[in-house]
Amino acid sequence: MTCSDDSKSKQKLFYVIVLFILLLITSVVSAQTNSLKNDEEEKIFYVVYKPQTPPGGRTAFLRYIQREVEYPTQARRMGIEGTVIIRFRVDSYGEIIPSGIIKSLHPTCDQAVIRVLKNAPRWLPGQARGKPRGLYANVAVAFKID
Repeated sequence: MTCSDDSKSKQKLFYVIVLFILLLITSVVSAQTNSLKNDEEEKIFYVVYKPQTPPGGRTAFLRYIQREVEYPTQARRMGIEGTVIIRFRVDSYGEIIPSGIIKSLHPTCDQAVIRVLKNAPRWLPGQARGKPRGLYANVAVAFKID
Protein backbone atom coordinates (compact mmCIF):
# COMPACT_ATOMS: atom_id res chain seq x y z
CA MET A 1 0.00 0.00 0.00
CA THR A 2 1.42 3.40 -0.96
CA CYS A 3 1.09 6.64 0.94
CA SER A 4 -1.45 7.73 -1.66
CA ASP A 5 -3.61 4.66 -0.98
CA ASP A 6 -3.36 5.26 2.77
CA SER A 7 -4.44 8.89 2.42
CA LYS A 8 -7.33 7.81 0.18
CA SER A 9 -8.43 5.33 2.84
CA LYS A 10 -8.25 8.04 5.48
CA GLN A 11 -10.21 10.39 3.24
CA LYS A 12 -12.92 7.76 2.71
CA LEU A 13 -13.07 7.15 6.46
CA PHE A 14 -13.44 10.90 7.00
CA TYR A 15 -16.38 11.01 4.55
CA VAL A 16 -18.03 8.05 6.27
CA ILE A 17 -17.70 9.76 9.66
CA VAL A 18 -19.12 13.02 8.28
CA LEU A 19 -22.02 11.14 6.69
CA PHE A 20 -22.69 9.30 9.94
CA ILE A 21 -22.82 12.58 11.87
CA LEU A 22 -25.17 14.08 9.28
CA LEU A 23 -27.42 11.05 9.53
CA LEU A 24 -27.58 11.34 13.31
CA ILE A 25 -28.19 15.09 13.29
CA THR A 26 -30.86 15.07 10.63
CA SER A 27 -33.13 12.35 11.96
CA VAL A 28 -36.57 13.86 12.23
CA VAL A 29 -39.59 12.37 13.88
CA SER A 30 -42.68 11.97 11.80
CA ALA A 31 -45.70 9.77 11.54
CA GLN A 32 -46.84 7.83 8.57
CA THR A 33 -50.17 6.37 7.68
CA ASN A 34 -50.49 3.24 5.63
CA SER A 35 -54.07 2.02 5.63
CA LEU A 36 -53.09 -1.16 3.81
CA LYS A 37 -50.75 -2.23 6.61
CA ASN A 38 -52.22 -0.63 9.68
CA ASP A 39 -55.78 0.43 10.45
CA GLU A 40 -54.69 2.46 13.46
CA GLU A 41 -53.92 6.08 12.65
CA GLU A 42 -50.37 6.99 13.60
CA LYS A 43 -49.64 10.22 15.44
CA ILE A 44 -46.65 12.52 15.19
CA PHE A 45 -44.24 12.17 18.10
CA TYR A 46 -41.77 14.90 18.92
CA VAL A 47 -39.87 12.76 21.41
CA VAL A 48 -38.70 9.36 20.22
CA TYR A 49 -38.03 6.97 23.04
CA LYS A 50 -36.17 4.58 20.78
CA PRO A 51 -34.84 5.73 17.39
CA GLN A 52 -34.93 3.63 14.25
CA THR A 53 -31.86 1.41 13.86
CA PRO A 54 -30.32 -0.15 10.76
CA PRO A 55 -29.17 -3.78 10.94
CA GLY A 56 -25.66 -3.81 12.38
CA GLY A 57 -25.93 -0.17 13.47
CA ARG A 58 -25.40 3.14 11.70
CA THR A 59 -21.76 2.44 10.89
CA ALA A 60 -22.74 -0.78 9.09
CA PHE A 61 -25.44 1.14 7.18
CA LEU A 62 -22.92 3.76 6.04
CA ARG A 63 -20.52 1.00 4.96
CA TYR A 64 -23.39 -0.57 3.00
CA ILE A 65 -24.09 2.77 1.28
CA GLN A 66 -20.40 3.30 0.50
CA ARG A 67 -20.06 -0.23 -0.90
CA GLU A 68 -23.26 -0.27 -2.97
CA VAL A 69 -23.46 3.24 -4.45
CA GLU A 70 -21.68 3.28 -7.80
CA TYR A 71 -20.31 6.51 -9.24
CA PRO A 72 -22.37 7.03 -12.43
CA THR A 73 -20.20 6.90 -15.54
CA GLN A 74 -21.81 10.00 -17.04
CA ALA A 75 -21.21 12.08 -13.90
CA ARG A 76 -17.61 10.83 -13.63
CA ARG A 77 -16.91 11.73 -17.28
CA MET A 78 -18.37 15.20 -16.71
CA GLY A 79 -16.13 15.67 -13.66
CA ILE A 80 -19.09 16.13 -11.32
CA GLU A 81 -18.18 15.98 -7.63
CA GLY A 82 -20.15 16.85 -4.54
CA THR A 83 -22.70 15.53 -2.10
CA VAL A 84 -26.21 14.17 -2.52
CA ILE A 85 -28.52 14.33 0.49
CA ILE A 86 -31.60 12.11 0.33
CA ARG A 87 -34.48 12.12 2.80
CA PHE A 88 -36.06 8.76 3.52
CA ARG A 89 -38.68 7.32 5.81
CA VAL A 90 -38.29 4.20 7.89
CA ASP A 91 -41.90 3.09 8.27
CA SER A 92 -43.32 1.27 11.27
CA TYR A 93 -42.42 -2.03 9.57
CA GLY A 94 -38.77 -1.06 9.05
CA GLU A 95 -39.01 -0.54 5.30
CA ILE A 96 -36.93 2.29 3.82
CA ILE A 97 -38.90 4.57 1.54
CA PRO A 98 -36.96 7.37 -0.22
CA SER A 99 -39.09 10.49 0.08
CA GLY A 100 -37.14 13.36 -1.43
CA ILE A 101 -33.90 14.93 -2.50
CA ILE A 102 -32.67 17.56 -0.09
CA LYS A 103 -29.50 18.36 -2.04
CA SER A 104 -29.14 17.25 -5.63
CA LEU A 105 -25.81 16.86 -7.38
CA HIS A 106 -26.71 15.38 -10.76
CA PRO A 107 -29.75 13.26 -11.68
CA THR A 108 -27.60 10.16 -12.22
CA CYS A 109 -25.93 10.56 -8.81
CA ASP A 110 -29.28 11.17 -7.11
CA GLN A 111 -30.75 8.03 -8.69
CA ALA A 112 -27.71 5.94 -7.73
CA VAL A 113 -28.32 6.75 -4.05
CA ILE A 114 -32.11 6.27 -4.30
CA ARG A 115 -31.62 2.85 -5.96
CA VAL A 116 -29.39 1.68 -3.11
CA LEU A 117 -31.83 2.96 -0.46
CA LYS A 118 -34.73 1.13 -2.13
CA ASN A 119 -32.74 -2.12 -1.93
CA ALA A 120 -31.43 -1.58 1.61
CA PRO A 121 -32.25 -4.15 4.28
CA ARG A 122 -35.09 -3.40 6.69
CA TRP A 123 -34.35 -1.40 9.81
CA LEU A 124 -35.73 -1.84 13.30
CA PRO A 125 -38.40 0.88 13.41
CA GLY A 126 -38.33 3.65 15.98
CA GLN A 127 -40.68 3.32 18.93
CA ALA A 128 -42.73 5.79 20.91
CA ARG A 129 -45.01 4.79 23.74
CA GLY A 130 -44.05 1.17 23.17
CA LYS A 131 -45.28 1.02 19.56
CA PRO A 132 -43.32 1.05 16.28
CA ARG A 133 -43.53 4.42 14.55
CA GLY A 134 -42.54 5.74 11.13
CA LEU A 135 -39.65 8.20 11.22
CA TYR A 136 -37.72 10.29 8.72
CA ALA A 137 -33.95 10.41 8.37
CA ASN A 138 -31.44 11.75 5.86
CA VAL A 139 -28.33 10.28 4.32
CA ALA A 140 -25.54 12.24 2.66
CA VAL A 141 -23.36 10.56 0.05
CA ALA A 142 -20.19 12.23 -1.24
CA PHE A 143 -19.09 11.68 -4.83
CA LYS A 144 -15.41 12.45 -5.38
CA ILE A 145 -13.24 11.53 -8.34
CA ASP A 146 -9.96 10.01 -7.16
